[in-house]
Amino acid sequence: MASGRILVIAPQLDMRRSLEFVLDAEGFDVTSRSRIDFSSPAASSRFDCIVLDHQALSGPHEQVVDFCTKAAPIILVSSKPIEWLSSSVKDLVEKPVMGGAIVSSVRRVLALRTSIPTK
Repeated sequence: MASGRILVIAPQLDMRRSLEFVLDAEGFDVTSRSRIDFSSPAASSRFDCIVLDHQALSGPHEQVVDFCTKAAPIILVSSKPIEWLSSSVKDLVEKPVMGGAIVSSVRRVLALRTSIPTK
């Protein structure tokens, strides 16, 4: 069974619930929000990975990029890459989202995170 603390950020309730269901069924500890909390970026450090729906991208590009570079590794869920953000996210899962694709991406990102040596 998988393990890891995952934050899902998606403004649409159906998308949030779908992502929560798939990740929870795989054994992840899932929390969800409808939007990015720019006022408390340190709070994202409690998570091992963030699954971010492109529709939650609000605010100036610089603010979003800053959040994505300081937060836990980000998996962007979008119908296409977003050029101004692509270097600040770890992976892209294309819409429409299939359960297996999101789970595989989360596992890859978590595996990379745990394989990086600490200083």
